[in-house]
Amino acid sequence: MTARVLLDARSAGSWRMSGWERYTRSLVSVAAEWDDVALYSSDPSSVAARVRSDWISIPARARDVDLVHCPTFPPAIAPRKGRAVAMTIHDLTWWKFPDTATSMGMKYYKPMAEKAASRGVDLVTVTHTVAEELAEIFPTNPIHVVSPHPSSHSFSTTADLSSVAGQHKPYFLAIGTVEPRKNLTRLAEAFRISGLSGDFDLKIIGRAGWASAPPGVEILGAISDQLMSDYLRGATALVVPSLYEGFGMPGVDALDQGVPVLCSDIPVFRETASEAAGWFTPTDVESISHCLRDFVSGTPQKKTRSEEPTKYSKQRTASELRAMYDRILH
Repeated sequence: MTARVLLDARSAGSWRMSGWERYTRSLVSVAAEWDDVALYSSDPSSVAARVRSDWISIPARARDVDLVHCPTFPPAIAPRKGRAVAMTIHDLTWWKFPDTATSMGMKYYKPMAEKAASRGVDLVTVTHTVAEELAEIFPTNPIHVVSPHPSSHSFSTTADLSSVAGQHKPYFLAIGTVEPRKNLTRLAEAFRISGLSGDFDLKIIGRAGWASAPPGVEILGAISDQLMSDYLRGATALVVPSLYEGFGMPGVDALDQGVPVLCSDIPVFRETASEAAGWFTPTDVESISHCLRDFVSGTPQKKTRSEEPTKYSKQRTASELRAMYDRILH
């Protein structure tokens, strides 16, 4: 069958471990099995290479397809008769929290996304929470929701505890780029005043971003996906203190693996984590600290996703992606 859809799969091959890259890998894992989808891949690590792909390579590949889907980088091409364009917007950070965005995101990708939206592209996002936010900013564009499946589906199901054998104390774990929106400085302060540091450690997995590393915690940096999964399964709980997210893949991964989650009480986490989490106010250090102490003392609800039907799955991702492509193509 001749491919009718071109899926921009560049970020699936990235060394980065942020949600955007994991999302694209999630889509590629299902779309690669479909005869009517072609994958476009190139090295995403070079800014120059990304720009060439945006303006030269992808437009050239798009000439013979009916739909171009850009799940990470906004498209430079416009819809035309016989060819639709779909663009995934993961969250509203560029519009709601510009101070926490990268310079390239604000100066290059945000204008591209706004231009694409003005041309009438279909918008795709990862949660119904973000879909409602998108509808306020882009009220005339069609909006679709395609959720990713847990990254843990591609990992081994038994933790290699030998890989984390040097741990001397139980530990709380946070996963995310060290940048202001992840709110890791407040988490570090909350852990410091909780009185738990004698019995527990606090570890952060994530690449250095555009914020100073919080004091008093162990920064593990960017590590392999499998080793990250091992650390996750060995954690006392995953703590997700984000001020804002579009989805929050680490929390979904943790719940999928039966690891307790303590997270910010924000709308998107109420959608993705449901009641299977402990909650705190992310801007209140005392609230975070209280949640940590309550968890250790056994007072909060400790139900995890392993006790419920799986909410996010590869089958769900495949069904939502296929339905979205079919709606646009037909």
